[in-house]
Formats: sequence, structure tokens, C-alpha cells
Amino acid sequence: MTNNALNPDAEAREVEEYQIELLEERLKIDRHRRKVGEVVIRKEIEIKTVEIPVRLEKLIIEQVGTETQRLAEVDLSRETITGDDLFKTTPTTAATTVEGTFSSLEQAIEILAIIARQPPHGCQSVQVKLLLEDGKFQESYQIMFQKYAQ
Repeated sequence: MTNNALNPDAEAREVEEYQIELLEERLKIDRHRRKVGEVVIRKEIEIKTVEIPVRLEKLIIEQVGTETQRLAEVDLSRETITGDDLFKTTPTTAATTVEGTFSSLEQAIEILAIIARQPPHGCQSVQVKLLLEDGKFQESYQIMFQKYAQ
């Protein structure tokens, strides 16, 4: 058994070449899925406390005369006011208004109960203003005030 590639003395065979035109070419690709690794996707939430100075604007309405009297104060960042609202408020004077600041609701209730038990208490109306530590109660308290206020 002789091989032409191994035997240099062997006669070279003549190879004929043919050229064939292809009408279409198609690639045959073998695709295989394989696992090459794993990833973990997660979400982290960070809470940062930021101190930001807030500018609040107030509209102060005063009656000018021999004594300057404050008639109304409107927080412009929270409320809108029309001209009709000014006429609904009754002017108050320092002589007919009593103010006090209490550290708890119980103290405020107690002083209001004492005043209410006096036969001629002399109160025309009562205004309640709550300074809240947390704004989450604001909406529910405002709804209560609107429900029970006259």
C-alpha cells in the first residue's frame, strides 16, 4: 500500500477542477445553551435625613390706629384666601382675646372645662390651634375640626 503523500517518487495524479455555481448559501449553526454563571439582583433602599431651610410666607393683617391690632394671620404656603374671607373674620382686640400655650392636650382640656363651668363665661367663640410634632396627623385632625366646627 503506497501513499502518494508519503512516496515522493509516485506519479502525481491530475486533478480536475470544476466550478459549480450556488444559487443559495445557508449557514448551519449549532446553538447550545449552557450555564456560565449566576447573578443576584437586589434593591437596597437608603434613608438619608437632610436638613433644608424652608421659607414660609405669612400675610399679616393689622388695624392701624392709636394701637396697632393684629386682625388676622394667613400662612400663604398652606392656604389661599379671597377677599370675602377677610369680611367673615371678626376683628379682635387685645382686650377681648385671651391666649395661652399648654404643653399637653389634658392641660388645655382642663382649663377649657373650668371656663365652661362658670355660669356667665362670656366667650363669644373659641379658636383651637394645635402645633403638631409630626405632620402625619394634620389631615385627620383637620377633618375632625371641619366636622365639628360651626
